Amino acid sequence: IKGNLAVGVYGVAYRVLESTLFITYDFVAALAPTLARLRRDTIPPIARAYEFGCRALALLLVPIGDVFVAFPHAIVHLLYGSKYGAAEGVMRLLGGAAVTYGFSFLSMSTLVGQHRDMVLPRVHLVAAVQNVALNFALIPPLSYTGAAIATTVSETTRTVMLMWHAIRATGA
Repeated sequence: IKGNLAVGVYGVAYRVLESTLFITYDFVAALAPTLARLRRDTIPPIARAYEFGCRALALLLVPIGDVFVAFPHAIVHLLYGSKYGAAEGVMRLLGGAAVTYGFSFLSMSTLVGQHRDMVLPRVHLVAAVQNVALNFALIPPLSYTGAAIATTVSETTRTVMLMWHAIRATGA
């Protein structure tokens, strides 16, 4: 919509976000057997494992989101040079997505492990429609900043919905 320059600026910040996802993937992969084995009536109950996963991810991912928000200049200039200074604002906005993605993935894995994954297509459809609508609404006036807002808002929406379903599956 806004051309190659805008795609490049957004891409710089998004690549940094993507480079952090292995933390979530590896942590959830290690926890997945437990999420599939435990139930509400086991000792410990599944809710305890899900809560542990949320707490551990908060300890791992909130500092990463904070770094995105507090030090985008240093990160962008170290990795890409001063040519992509415009990506700093995008990186700040994607700091929220860096955090929420982990909770989303943990919740998804919990739902799969508890055989409650029938909700996943609906949740992803809502988030995808929201993301497309936000991109069409925000990119024309805000360019790559609008794309970053759309990503973070959509990821937050998806995370809230998935966590709600996960808590319903595991118990409070």
